[in-house]
Amino acid sequence: MLDQITNLVKNQAMQYMQGSDEQLTDEQMDGVAGAAQESVVDGLKEEVMSGNISGIQSLLTGNASGIASHPIVQKIIGMFGGSLVSKVGLSQGIAGGLAGGMIPSIMGSLGSKFQSNDDADSGFDMSALSGLAGGGGVGDMLKGAVGDKLGGAGDMLGGLADKAGDIGGMFK
Repeated sequence: MLDQITNLVKNQAMQYMQGSDEQLTDEQMDGVAGAAQESVVDGLKEEVMSGNISGIQSLLTGNASGIASHPIVQKIIGMFGGSLVSKVGLSQGIAGGLAGGMIPSIMGSLGSKFQSNDDADSGFDMSALSGLAGGGGVGDMLKGAVGDKLGGAGDMLGGLADKAGDIGGMFK
């Protein structure tokens, strides 16, 4: 799923820049696309790892018209804008304009993929998002969701869920 998300982000970023009034060099455009991929993936990873599954679900399955004000989108806009200044060398004004327009557009497209019934979009599945946490699986999701509240017990629950998944895989 990570490859599908990064490819979608890169394609959407390039399309957005082609329709933009900003005069960017090819090198800057590549840097913008790379920063967009990194910001979106890292932003989603942070949310998964912190256990904010309901926040991600509301973002990806909610109403796209208010997507720019969603807290996760706002966080990713900030990450992306900072990367455009520090890594790509764009001015604050250009970076802010690109981040404020591009990220909501990308996240809206990503959300439409998660809501799609098209077979070509079947890889965009809410249950697969846990894989963004680095290896993923039910255990990692449980650790993130309950680990902070239960301490070591959260890790134990995550380990048990991973073992249960391993056992279930033997019967396929």
